[in-house]
Amino acid sequence: MDWSGILIFVHILLLVFWLGTDVGVFVLGKFAQNPAYSVDQRLLLLKVALILDMFPRVCVVLILPTGYQIAVNLGFIPSDHYVTAMVWGFSLVWLGVVLTGLARHDHRIGVMAKKVEKLILILLVLILFWVGGASLINGVPVAAPWLAAKIVMYSLILVFMLSLEKVFLPVVSSFEKLARGGSSTDLEKQIRNGMDRTYIWVLAIYAMVLASAYLGVLQPEY
Repeated sequence: MDWSGILIFVHILLLVFWLGTDVGVFVLGKFAQNPAYSVDQRLLLLKVALILDMFPRVCVVLILPTGYQIAVNLGFIPSDHYVTAMVWGFSLVWLGVVLTGLARHDHRIGVMAKKVEKLILILLVLILFWVGGASLINGVPVAAPWLAAKIVMYSLILVFMLSLEKVFLPVVSSFEKLARGGSSTDLEKQIRNGMDRTYIWVLAIYAMVLASAYLGVLQPEY
């Protein structure tokens, strides 16, 4: 059985689910900010969007170890059993933290998981940006420039995710006010402005994911 081929297939599926469901979240968010709908309809649209958002959160985790393993199997990254075990073990812990934060978001353990997830993202940004940047400059530990660039792009995606999370929190508060007291001109302005700020980071993530996929498929030599 060709495990590398299976991993590539899974890696592509993760990309499809990541972007596909995230576009759904984007569209639902646009409808949820439309004051032409009733408050109940808008809150339902937002709830469905947050449910769909679970898929990109899971995919962004699993795409790391599968991508790493593909690179090892194809010889783009030196094979090291200890590093491989660390990457997969870390990813499984990260996945557990993400799922706990999603499933128990209204409990103290869920709030704690979200804080741990943020720390994990910051740690990954620092490590992966250093690995990718050093590889682009020195050719080690990753010799292929396209793969080093993908690592840098992945770290930037994590930065954009952190930025998106920060600007989305006020939007959640605005929708909570909408649920309690109904619509008003000022509140609709807050929702519209808040959602518009989130779309900047959402589109930045899309652009970076597509650019990363382009490098992974074509593997340009430069």
